[in-house]
Amino acid sequence: MNFWSKITSLFIGGKKKSGNSGSVIAMNPFGHPGDADGRANSIYCSCIDTFARVFSKITPEIRQKDTAVNDMPNLQRLISMRPNPTQNAINFWKQVARGYMEENISVIYIQRDLKAIKDDNSVTALWVIDVARNNFQILSNGKGATTRLTFSFNLYGQTIYADEDDLVILVRSPTAENPFSTVNSALKSTLELINDNFTGLKKTIKSANVIRFIATTARPMNAEEIKKRQKELSDIISSVDSNGALYVDSANTVTPINSSAGWTGTEQVLPFMNNIYAYFGTSEKIVNGTASDDDYNNWAEVTIDPFAMEVGLELSLKLLRPGAISRGRRIVFDTTYLFTASQDHRIKAGNILINSGKYTPNEIRKLIGMPPLDEEDNEMIERIDRVSTGEEESNEDTEDDDNKGGKDDAKGKEKQ
Repeated sequence: MNFWSKITSLFIGGKKKSGNSGSVIAMNPFGHPGDADGRANSIYCSCIDTFARVFSKITPEIRQKDTAVNDMPNLQRLISMRPNPTQNAINFWKQVARGYMEENISVIYIQRDLKAIKDDNSVTALWVIDVARNNFQILSNGKGATTRLTFSFNLYGQTIYADEDDLVILVRSPTAENPFSTVNSALKSTLELINDNFTGLKKTIKSANVIRFIATTARPMNAEEIKKRQKELSDIISSVDSNGALYVDSANTVTPINSSAGWTGTEQVLPFMNNIYAYFGTSEKIVNGTASDDDYNNWAEVTIDPFAMEVGLELSLKLLRPGAISRGRRIVFDTTYLFTASQDHRIKAGNILINSGKYTPNEIRKLIGMPPLDEEDNEMIERIDRVSTGEEESNEDTEDDDNKGGKDDAKGKEKQ
């Protein structure tokens, strides 16, 4: 059984119906993996937003063995500036990252010009597909070992049929049984407890503002009389003059309600909040922008870096020709720019690099956050005390000659 046949078997239990492009073997097989409770939690949303914003800062490049190339301008423009007519690259990659963290899956559709399929300009647009809202379906073509999957989905009112080669599918927690697995209920209990706490606080505040007095009487009353006396007491309370005097007859006892909104103590709630940070591999300081350089760099290395490598690998496989890949061509999301240090540390590091005499000005300017120089000014920096010029050598020779002459004169005088 080949790979796609195995995937097909995962969804065989789904509803089948014939169609022009094969048999529908699954209707929205991914369901809606995102937890609806999470969208009502500010920490949950902030963690996702932080991840997406930081990832969107990376500019993808087409490289040949770690060197940027510019012989594919159309593709470079799509991945770094305008992936499709409605989005710029920052919004596009932000949406990809959000889907990956919130829905546990992100799908990119590669739109191609079939007339120019042999040309490097065949890719015309890149689109992010919401599998939960775009009627995403898996279709089967062929039987047995020849089974091949195609996908259908809605894009701006049109039904699109796409081959697996036209889709970049990024799954956060794939399993051996189901590479498309998006089920992850690790936060379900945590979010329910936090949201229940907020709900209790809301009800307490509401009751505290609505019920302010309780009135009792010595004799029992029917419902009609209670409603009448309640209105009378309410009118009396609302008409109290500025000196604050309130008078009721001796048959009534009025007790004020001093109710304050209740909130579970911080110590009790904090572990649940930390569970959300841990789930997304981040911390409160990262989200708030107060993390130290080391903490920020560690976070970027363990969360952003792996995702950037995964996206770059999938894009390379789907957008570049096999021959170009075998020769070392890749689409790279370089996370080097994300790693940060204080300006003081950068300047110190720059001085060390200058003194080494092995780096160009642009390499050092990049380190300290300055724009690059023109190529003609980007020459290797060498320490002045290590440079020997022709003039210096000539001066040294002259000095040596003068010294030799002086010694010869001294010898001649001694002989005399």
